[in-house]
Amino acid sequence: MLSRASVVLLFLGSVLGLGSGCGLMPRDPEISQVKEGTPRREKVFWKRPNYPQPEVQAAIYRILDQDKRRFQTHFDKLTQNSQPSELVAVLEAYCGELQAEDLSGTPETFAQAFGKYAQACRQLQAKLKLLPDHYQPGEFMMAIKALYGNKTESGKLLGGDILQAFSQINRYYADLYEIASKNGLEVQE
Repeated sequence: MLSRASVVLLFLGSVLGLGSGCGLMPRDPEISQVKEGTPRREKVFWKRPNYPQPEVQAAIYRILDQDKRRFQTHFDKLTQNSQPSELVAVLEAYCGELQAEDLSGTPETFAQAFGKYAQACRQLQAKLKLLPDHYQPGEFMMAIKALYGNKTESGKLLGGDILQAFSQINRYYADLYEIASKNGLEVQE
């Protein structure tokens, strides 16, 4: 199971282009692979062999793999100097695709956690809309990075609403992978 701190680092670490690859070798072609420099998406997961419900396992794998690719596509548009409105625009596209995701074949617990995760991302987006685009170069994204590094003191300049929104996202993201591990997927950071 993932620690909260690990989950925190994974989400926006990719926004900031941090990391240098996970260093894990794929075990088979079914292992999800990611581009270097994206800690949230460096999570490696694969199907456990001989799992008694392969259709459930495959559905969860499909969702997580699609989300990894979706996240990468959208968040690669941000830079160190991005402002809140840029993150809001990225979240708009990302959240729209999350909410349109076909969750058929997944267990109810996974579908509920996925829905909560998508809703938490929307809540973050709504709270970010209230922030001005007047941060010094790098200031906003460094605060975001701090929040994902579980350094709430440095992220406090964004306000308690943003801190709370990130906390919810991280909790639901961790829940998704915990449910996945209970349904035939191995997950490694």
